[in-house]
Amino acid sequence: MRIILIGAPGSGKSTQAKLISKNFNIPHISTGDIFRKNISIGTSLGIKAEAYIKKGQLLPDSITISMIEDRLNEEDCKNGFILDGFPRSISQTVSLERILEKKGQHINRVIFLDVPEHIITERIKGRRVCTSCGSVFYSKFTPNKIDNNCDICQELLIQREDDNIDTIKNRVEVYNNSIQPILDYYSDGGPLLVVNGYGGIENIYNKVNKTLSVI
Repeated sequence: MRIILIGAPGSGKSTQAKLISKNFNIPHISTGDIFRKNISIGTSLGIKAEAYIKKGQLLPDSITISMIEDRLNEEDCKNGFILDGFPRSISQTVSLERILEKKGQHINRVIFLDVPEHIITERIKGRRVCTSCGSVFYSKFTPNKIDNNCDICQELLIQREDDNIDTIKNRVEVYNNSIQPILDYYSDGGPLLVVNGYGGIENIYNKVNKTLSVI
């Protein structure tokens, strides 16, 4: 089963992706994790990516797509995967389809978590990120249990500087504009299904699971 999970920042897509990964025994592929891994072990792509990041520049599609292709060629992806954070543009979407076509594969399901902007804003305002392991907690939805420390590694939790209302609204607007062509690409009888992403984690997952059970 090959899945793309789409959702704005704060939509809860990474949480749902991890649940899908666990319950369907397929790898959760996050672009952020791939970037960090390539940079930490010093691959040729990682070295190139780090140079752009240090300059505060966006990574070219060529680097991102090459990292994704390398990851999809790994053994644990032979029976499927769930993509989180990729594709982010129509050009990346077309490149992904070409990669899969070479392997005789296709995307089985594209799930869009549709969450109202005011809910996303409320979630992100209460977001805290671990300075060590990168785990994310939301004060009103998935709060941590240990004061200002991570439940996973007990290190300090912080609020990101850009987690403020003005920045959040701008990020959501930019995201929505960039993601619409992808939704259009996969609609019209394609693998796209829209899921209401408002509610508790278990409730949302039950809705997501229903869309996957018919594949």
